[in-house]
Amino acid sequence: MATVSQLVEMMATVTMTEKKTVNVYARALIDRGALPKSSGRAIAHVKTEHAAKLLLAIALKPKIKVAADVVDIYCRLEAKTKEGTVTALSVIEDLFGAASAGGIRDHEWTDVAIVVFEDRLGIDVHLPASRHSKKSDRVLHFRFPAGADVGELERFVISPNPFFSRRANIPFDALVFICQLMQARQAGSTPQGDEAVGRLLSLVQADEEEHE
Repeated sequence: MATVSQLVEMMATVTMTEKKTVNVYARALIDRGALPKSSGRAIAHVKTEHAAKLLLAIALKPKIKVAADVVDIYCRLEAKTKEGTVTALSVIEDLFGAASAGGIRDHEWTDVAIVVFEDRLGIDVHLPASRHSKKSDRVLHFRFPAGADVGELERFVISPNPFFSRRANIPFDALVFICQLMQARQAGSTPQGDEAVGRLLSLVQADEEEHE
């Protein structure tokens, strides 16, 4: 996998964000242990988890001093599915895994996307249609767990604006491009990629109607 500096270059290119901005967020995440830190000749390499966290930081663009806290909370957002409760981080990691697995029929993933909301605490993940279902628009709604202590959010969560919904839309093609730049895009399907795809295709929001 790529180094942190290479990941910064790739994220800046794919998201069309200034490299110095991406680098500042990467440094903030490194300082809090959310990204790996190189030491001397020991160059740290990133995993899908790290790519997901940096991507969220760029999408949200929080104040630098609270960037790691914001990313951590968004990573912990939960969606209740018929397979159980899943976190936003685990599903975004699987999306990166699917993006790196060759053999995916791209037309099945055209509408797959991650929508990160800045004006309210939430992420919507648009999934591909299940192989066992005709439903073409499956969405997981990740929200802060009910009953959780929201005191830690008061410092940096933006108040909802009823007239304008601020969001960052990240298409699946962007994840594929990131994997290609990281030289993690496989020519053929891999067991790990197939597992990630299988998990994603099995996820259905718990409150969806059976007939939908």
